[in-house]
Amino acid sequence: MTLNKILVPFFLLLSTIVLSQKKHPIKLGVNAGTNYNSIRGSNLTKDTKDSFGYCIGGSFEIQINSNLSFLTNINYERKSIVKNYRGFIYPNYVFDPTIPPTDVKEVTKFDYLSIPLLAKLYFDGYHESFINAGVSINVPIEVRNYFNDMQNNLDFNQLYGENYFGLQLGIGHDFELSEKTLLTLELRDNCGISEIESKSFYGESTKMNSINLIATWTISL
Repeated sequence: MTLNKILVPFFLLLSTIVLSQKKHPIKLGVNAGTNYNSIRGSNLTKDTKDSFGYCIGGSFEIQINSNLSFLTNINYERKSIVKNYRGFIYPNYVFDPTIPPTDVKEVTKFDYLSIPLLAKLYFDGYHESFINAGVSINVPIEVRNYFNDMQNNLDFNQLYGENYFGLQLGIGHDFELSEKTLLTLELRDNCGISEIESKSFYGESTKMNSINLIATWTISL
């Protein structure tokens, strides 16, 4: 699935919602935060360590009523997975029997465009605590792999080139800064339900999970 096939229906849906909800408040925002990432489901996850990354992007929210709204983001996300083990590192990937084993730190960095589509439920009206739930589409931008800070010359975009889908669940609070501006703090879990690999290994699938802590500044239009 190409990026255009995802973004075009997304923006058509967004335009339809805006046109049909002219009388309802709209909020635009910018957001940034950190994420804590892990992978699961295959032998590739053996000896991996969870790792921190970051996200930055924009948000769009349209209020349906005082307790319910539709929320989406377009986020750039950096996610990383780390493995530590004893192994061999050969210059230019040419076998050399004289090179002894060494401690290897392998880091795989995933850059994604993440688009969640969420229903947001407020507990106490417009500017209070909330929960949200929905789905996300995660489109790979670039994947790179490093051994002891030396970039692998293999193309990891071919290995991890699949869009993956996730279920999202979040909880947070809106802090009113002024009549039209808010600061939102949110903890959100993005649980991958489809594999991130272009080809499964040994009939297994690898899935990714991210827990995000996000701060968003919004303005009501």
